[in-house]
Amino acid sequence: MPSYVPMEIEPRFSALDLELARSLWTPAQSFVEYICAKTRSNLRIAFQKIEIMRIVDDLPLLDLEDEQTSGILQHHFGYVVSDAAFWRANERTIERSVNPMTHYRFITGNSCVDIISSASPHTRVLAVAN
Repeated sequence: MPSYVPMEIEPRFSALDLELARSLWTPAQSFVEYICAKTRSNLRIAFQKIEIMRIVDDLPLLDLEDEQTSGILQHHFGYVVSDAAFWRANERTIERSVNPMTHYRFITGNSCVDIISSASPHTRVLAVAN
């Protein structure tokens, strides 16, 4: 059964207030960026290196993937996940890595981003121009 451990992301945003604005995945930099219309700011979550990334904008597909879960909090945005179907589907690739990997999942009201990385995420709030 997949287990979700809530990440402490400061400042705190409700998953319902965030919308995926863009993502970038290159050898030089990798991040996902969310816009929060309520606070008129963007939340950027950057990784030094991303091994595997998936963006799902049809959330009912995730319901088919993991029948039962533990640790999900209402309106929480970021999690460290273990034993999810996405991780199991990529295990052969993950096993080839020299560095230990972690599965991160970011869930909003209309999207889900899965990231497998050996690096911890760094968050930054960016102001949105008027």
